[in-house]
Amino acid sequence: MQGADHPNTLAVRHSLARWQGEAGDAARAAQAFAELVSDRRRMQGPDHPDTLAARHNLANWQGEAGAAAGAAQAFAELVSDRRRVQGPDHPDTVLAHREAQGWAERATGYNIPAVAGRSRLRRWAAARPWGKKAARP
Repeated sequence: MQGADHPNTLAVRHSLARWQGEAGDAARAAQAFAELVSDRRRMQGPDHPDTLAARHNLANWQGEAGAAAGAAQAFAELVSDRRRVQGPDHPDTVLAHREAQGWAERATGYNIPAVAGRSRLRRWAAARPWGKKAARP
């Protein structure tokens, strides 16, 4: 029998939270991911890939629930941790950086500094070995 803290139980909770958001309840998805992040930190540690993935989803659903600035901040913090744990060129680090920029743009109304940051990100991604695929035109 698997308990509430078993990795498989945590994985099912991750899927359930995601599908709550996909079904249109972004606020409930964000709440479920907030609870999951707390449990994953406690059981697997703050740097575990599943904890980082749960934080990514938490930030996304916070933004979808209407907290664009909070999502941008959460993604910025996640980028810092992903760089430290996975390195700056890891695809999950790059994705988190893009998400941070996207939510910052939403939070600021697509102002000029945010757009300029996006251009810097594109140049940075293009300089990577996989950049031709990852960088947008």
